[in-house]
Amino acid sequence: AAHGLGVARARESVPALVAALAKEERLRIRKTIGESLYRLTGEDFGDARDLWERWWRERGEGFAMPEKAPERKEAARGGERRTVASFYGVPVDSDRVVFVLDVSSSMGGAGFGQEATELDRAVTETLKVVKALPPSAKANVIVFETEVRMWRRSLTTLGPAARKALEGFLHGQKPQGSTNLYDAIESALLMNDVETVYLLSDGEPTAGSITDDEEILAAVRRLNRDTRAAVHCVSLGGESRLLRRLAEATMGTYVTR
Repeated sequence: AAHGLGVARARESVPALVAALAKEERLRIRKTIGESLYRLTGEDFGDARDLWERWWRERGEGFAMPEKAPERKEAARGGERRTVASFYGVPVDSDRVVFVLDVSSSMGGAGFGQEATELDRAVTETLKVVKALPPSAKANVIVFETEVRMWRRSLTTLGPAARKALEGFLHGQKPQGSTNLYDAIESALLMNDVETVYLLSDGEPTAGSITDDEEILAAVRRLNRDTRAAVHCVSLGGESRLLRRLAEATMGTYVTR
């Protein structure tokens, strides 16, 4: 709803979004509200509730919505810093997160001049984010090769014991098998309360219930119709048309590393 109001571009949406921002606690929803307000007003206060409320009190009566949505700037002016970390350079701006990591055989390779494998780096990157997330955050990790394995059956609050258990789970992974990408994404999107998925892979799907790109995209759109989770995709080793399109279809970010 927060995203749709920004796209629909009605003046009446502005006070409604400002009021919603005052009540909303979830990071990703707050960020979406801030982005929609920016599209509607041209003002860039991020998800800073006080700044938006003050601006609307002072300017609301005579406000005229810009004819066109503005182009995105580099950063919100004066907005709260809601990004707690980044995953391969992609900002982590949600506290309901699932990491979906490729642990297939090819992840056992190392880049030129490097000793650590791609899997080693993926584990390090994931644990860095987990460490930075607030104690109230909920997260899960799914690893996939030919088989799909979940750390927990649902999103889990990241208390000290959970963080230690997750570290053990990740360090216990070994590169093996093929690339069952779809079944892993499906498992993530079917979790209750998931808002954001970070998907990492270094290859095309070669195993699982669906391996065709177009069928995967169609299935993800169906799964995500109500949840509207953002799927941020990291492609290791080169361009992945599938991962790029998955990110585009879910309002996610796509990067190559």
